Amino acid sequence: RAVVGTPSSVSREILPPLYAAARGEVLAMAMFLSKEAAPYGLPVLPSPVHYAQRVTSFGAEPLRVDDDLLMKGYATPLSLDPRGRGIVGEFIVDVRRAGSTQVALRSVTTLLWRFSRPLFTNDNPWRRRVGPLPEMEGDMIGDIEEWSVAEDLGRRYAAVSGDHNPIHLHSLFGQMAGFGGPIAHGLWTMARSFSALQERGAFPAWPYELSAEFKRPLVMPTKVRFEAHRNENRAINFRVVSWDKTQIHATGSTISKS
Repeated sequence: RAVVGTPSSVSREILPPLYAAARGEVLAMAMFLSKEAAPYGLPVLPSPVHYAQRVTSFGAEPLRVDDDLLMKGYATPLSLDPRGRGIVGEFIVDVRRAGSTQVALRSVTTLLWRFSRPLFTNDNPWRRRVGPLPEMEGDMIGDIEEWSVAEDLGRRYAAVSGDHNPIHLHSLFGQMAGFGGPIAHGLWTMARSFSALQERGAFPAWPYELSAEFKRPLVMPTKVRFEAHRNENRAINFRVVSWDKTQIHATGSTISKS
């Protein structure tokens, strides 16, 4: 809770919305990179980046920390990203209460083994954008929030999430992966965004649909800005952008299905 800034007003009895995602990401990395992963993974591929996350909950009652839960993980075969940016794989975790056949929560982790350049265009999607970003649509919720992201954040989040991918932990591995330094976990960015929505009283009620795309690695240390807007369909859209407002690090949306 402290690492992602969960407000004290949020009940400790309710299971965090990204708990299954955190467990699933660790399982996915182990499975995709194992020698037994075929046809899901290839050991010769470099470490993937967390590209997107979806969480969908079902039923009338939220999951609680004292629930006896069963988790089942499975993967989709690897495929070419439609935009030619790399190889994509999804790892899905279904969570249900013991004794129940109904899925209470489904978490889908999308991993991307990126190419140095895309296949279908001469544009480099990893190149820095020049110029200000367009404004978000809808009514702004609260003010733009500024976050300072320390270089040791990756190690602190790894300690509580179990994701010890070295590109998040040490500058050397981040540089070897072509990022220039250690990068923040995508799930930390998503969880920190949810904490900001909870502070505003804008996090959706169960059952909900949550999603995020991680557009550009967040290289630590750095400063970023968070903002959220509500659209006409009741969905809340948010994004995390660079301090100079020229780069989008993450975008996401939340909506209640009740």
